[in-house]
Parts: sequence; structure tokens; C-alpha cells
Amino acid sequence: MSLLLMRLTANQLYRYDQDHQCGGCSSLRSITKHETINLVCKSCGTLHVIQKSIVYDGEFRVDEVHKNKFQKGNSTIPVGTKLVLKGINFEVVGVLKKAEGNAYTWQEYYLYNTKVGYRFLTEYQGHWIFLEEIVDKKHIKEQPYDNEAVYDHEYYRLFSDYHASIESANGEFPINLLKVSKTLVKEYILPPFLITSEKDDDKKHWFKGEYLPTEELDEALQGKIILPDSFGIGVVEPYKPRVWFTELMQISVVSVAILFFIHVFFSKSELVFEKKFYSETISEMRNVGSGYDSSKVYISPSFQLKNGNANLEFTLEANVDNNWLETDIVLVNDKTGDEYNVSMGVEFYSGVEGGESWTEGSKETDSMIEKIPEGLYHLEISPSTTYPNLVSNFTLKVHRGVAVYGGLFIILLLLCIYPIISYYQEKTFEYRRWQVSDNTPFEEDSWLGVF
Repeated sequence: MSLLLMRLTANQLYRYDQDHQCGGCSSLRSITKHETINLVCKSCGTLHVIQKSIVYDGEFRVDEVHKNKFQKGNSTIPVGTKLVLKGINFEVVGVLKKAEGNAYTWQEYYLYNTKVGYRFLTEYQGHWIFLEEIVDKKHIKEQPYDNEAVYDHEYYRLFSDYHASIESANGEFPINLLKVSKTLVKEYILPPFLITSEKDDDKKHWFKGEYLPTEELDEALQGKIILPDSFGIGVVEPYKPRVWFTELMQISVVSVAILFFIHVFFSKSELVFEKKFYSETISEMRNVGSGYDSSKVYISPSFQLKNGNANLEFTLEANVDNNWLETDIVLVNDKTGDEYNVSMGVEFYSGVEGGESWTEGSKETDSMIEKIPEGLYHLEISPSTTYPNLVSNFTLKVHRGVAVYGGLFIILLLLCIYPIISYYQEKTFEYRRWQVSDNTPFEEDSWLGVF
């Protein structure tokens, strides 16, 4: 063959959709997309570098042929498959199987529509992401010192950065596959979204992706292809609890507020007895030894307790000052003679030691008896105190139906259990997601990794 004929053959022009021979295995191949830069033969993996004709519209030539450049690989979704995603009709025109070292492999699908151009699907461990290129890059700002990127006022956290290699390829591609291994990829995530940058020697491209549920992809394929089961946690897989933690907390707060209101509204206390005892009354008590004994018992007038079974709260206030006061109280039902006993005491001491003042004790205390039946009652009160430093006065108050918050706090605790569990589950989910990243925000010895 003459040199002139070899040049004519090397620069032979082909029309799009016209069959031409593969430079590796001589099988017939055609290029359908004018944006195609690389064509990979599905039979032998030979790479064809395509150059559009600048003279003849709708024609191209094969500039370079790299025989058996890539391995033949099987993909879940074959080249030529048609599907409808996000309301747009697409055709799968190319498939790449990529790898990061020996650790991770995934598949990338090039989807094409004549009106919108290219969109992309990635699949790793059965998790799918649907991506499109970001044309207006002015809304993207990287913050490398914080491992973050800002896009449309949303903060995305750096998940991974790497160089990938191609293990297998098939179909038409609008990129130069020979530069893939030199391309630095950075992935920033804000589940269920991510933004990805791909930077080579020439320029940087940005893409935005969103997690694609398997059910949605299966519907797009009309169930014609069996999709792989997912395992692990996807890079941008959203956490999907039955109820969100914030919603649970809102429900809990509202529930507690309602319970608190009901509890207070229906627990209005009633003052059923109050008396202030002065030193004259106390001094009437007979001196026995070194103290004052309650030989003279004060018997109160009878008073009525209403509203079925309810509690009684006794409050003792005494003007104790470096002394003490104790009081034995007996609540007596006038009709049945049933007795309920309460012993209460207060003490208060103060002084100066080493130039500093100190105090100990309290001048007030309270005690409660639960479930006292309604009826007519009286009190028998027997106070005692120290001698000769008598207490000048003390006051005893008795309230009926006092609000008790112990049960309310137990209910509050019970209402918080499920939100706490939900919060733990959500944090554990995120912890597991970030375990495959070198940029995890979690501490290495985080308690989330214990269980």
C-alpha cells in the first residue's frame, strides 16, 4: 500500500450512524452522538479517539486507536438500554467500571437525551446516585481548610478525594478516557445530595448528585432489569426513621406541656388548716429533764376534707436560731377514729469560724401523706424544743390536693426514651457512613462505635 493510500485510510471520514470497522477486532461499530470523543468496542475493549470533521458537517474521523485498551466487563444496565428518569427519556450510551486502588470498585453510566444532553448514574454496593453537570459554577465555593464546599448557600462536607482508574469500558463517551487516571476527584456530601469536582490539567468540572432509591430506578427501567440488592450505607443514602428525632422531640414537648397543664389545673390545693404558735404556748409545756416535753397536746378544731381520696401536705416553719424544734402530729378521723402520724423537725445553726460565717440546717420543712379519704378530721400537735433556748414561734400549715410532680417527671422520662433511641440510631447511622472516609467528623474512639 502506498504512503498516500495509508494517509487517506488514516484520515477516512465517517458519517454518524454509519458502521465502521473496529481497529482492534474488525467488528462493525457506529457512533450516534456528535458529542462523542471516545468509543470503546464492547467486543475487544479497543479505544477509538474520535475527531469531528471541521470541513464536513456530520462526519468524523478516527484519530487514534488503542487496541485492547480496556477489559470487557459486564454491567447491570447494558449499553443501549432506554429508561425514563425524572420525567426525561434517556438512553444508556456508555458504561465505565472504575476503581480506587484495590479497595473500591463502582460503575458509572452515561445517559443521553437529545434535548438535555448527558446525565449520569453511579452504582456502588447497590446504592445509586443520579448526577448532572453544574453549568453555573459561580455559586460553588470550596473551603479546603474546613474540608467543606458551599453550593447555593448549603454546606457540603468533604467525604473523599482520590484518583480513579478504569477497569472496563463499553460505549460512547464525551470525555477523554486516557485522562481519567490523572483526574483528581473530590466528593462533598450533604445527604441525600452531593457535589463532585473532577479536575485535570485542563479544567475543573462540577456535578451535583442525589441519592436514587432502587425502587425509583426499577420503575424507570419498567422492571426489565434485575437490580442488585444494596448493602452497607450509601455515601448519600438518607436516614429514614419512622419518625424524625426533631418531630419526636416536638411531640414530647407538646405532650409534656399538655400533661403539665392538666396536672396543675386539676391539682388545685386547698388550705385546710393553719396556726401560728407563739412562745407563750410553747412555754406552757412542762419541763422534763433538759428539754420541753409535749405533755400538753394542742387539739385543733375539726375541719372537712373533700374530693375523695387526696394527699395532705404539712408545712412546718419555725423561728429556730441555733436550736431545734420537733413536732409529732396525729391526724384523726372524727367519725372512724383512724389515725395518720407525721413527725417533723427543723434545726438551724450559724456562727463564724476562721473569719468566715457559716450556716447549717433549715427553718422550714414539709411532709406528705398520700390518699387521705374525705371526712371530718382534727389534728393533735405535740411540739418539743431545747431548754432554755426556746423557739419563739412556729407555724403549721396543711394543704389538701397538692400537685406532685414526681409522676410527671417519670412520664417526661418515658416520653424522652424513644427520641433518645432515635437520636442514637441516627448518629450511629452517620457514624457507619463515615467509617469508609478519611475525613470523618467522628472521633476514632467515639462511643457510637461501641455497639
